[in-house]
Amino acid sequence: MGWKILLKYMQQEDQKIEKVLFTGLDNAGKTSIISVLKREFAQIESLTPTLGSQKRIFYFLGRAIAEFDLGGQEKYRISYLKRPNDYFANTTMTIYVIDIQEKKRFNESIDYLEKVVQTFDKLEIVPFIHVFFHKADPKLSKDQDNEFASQIKDLKENIEKNLDYKKIDFHTTSIYNISSILHAMSEIFLSLVPKTTLLDKILEKFAKKTNSEGVLLVDNNSLFVGSYFANTNTKDFIMDSIPNFLSLSDSFEKTDQTSFDNSNILVKPIVIKKYQKNFILAKILVKENEPPYYLLMVKKNSKYNSRSIQSLSILLGDLLY
Repeated sequence: MGWKILLKYMQQEDQKIEKVLFTGLDNAGKTSIISVLKREFAQIESLTPTLGSQKRIFYFLGRAIAEFDLGGQEKYRISYLKRPNDYFANTTMTIYVIDIQEKKRFNESIDYLEKVVQTFDKLEIVPFIHVFFHKADPKLSKDQDNEFASQIKDLKENIEKNLDYKKIDFHTTSIYNISSILHAMSEIFLSLVPKTTLLDKILEKFAKKTNSEGVLLVDNNSLFVGSYFANTNTKDFIMDSIPNFLSLSDSFEKTDQTSFDNSNILVKPIVIKKYQKNFILAKILVKENEPPYYLLMVKKNSKYNSRSIQSLSILLGDLLY
């Protein structure tokens, strides 16, 4: 879909589509964050600077999301600001990425963020801004814990002081901590879909019925849709296992282990034992011709009830569509 056609499409009142803008300086890590959402892990190390703007449309819980990745090289940033209607108009939410390993560019990054906010003011829109303090790699964070924490604290205070922008939030992320990106992006997208407030209650009831210590529901973009954890330790355990979970979900597409029941709703789960726990992974279809969802259960035993999972998929279909 062409750029101008897409903008025209978004301006039609009867079309429910959310525009999410990824912006920031060059080499901040915007495209790598998007690559994590697309599960293109192998390509991350070889990514080249985004030339101009890149866009795609995907669906989250049935809602269309227009994702705009604006290359951060200076010549492009100047172009965007000169033509605000072509790039910033109709923005629902902005992901502004700052490379916290590039101290010498902090002022430049904050300056450009101020210009983006000023552009929003001119367009008379107030999209929520999510600032990602990116490349907070676990090893560096451990080696330079106090320095990183101080840098992030100073950046946050500086931004809040200079912008005076009410709708803003902050996240610390790294491609070497995939769950940090997925957790932040899931939280952001879930805020666009109010009906998901019931999901966690449904999953809690399902977890107790199936004697699961933790349950996580993920969409085909690897975004967390809902969850239930019996305790903090279980939550941390599941979150630390997210990379393995993503690899398992991909295996559904590459093996012959998938088998649908008569209603064409449930795919036979895969059971993996790890750290004296049983991971049970099921691919479920909640509506015909719609992308699948992935259900991860963590239990002490390896037993699962196909009827319970099937009932859950029906409930999800009624709620989400």
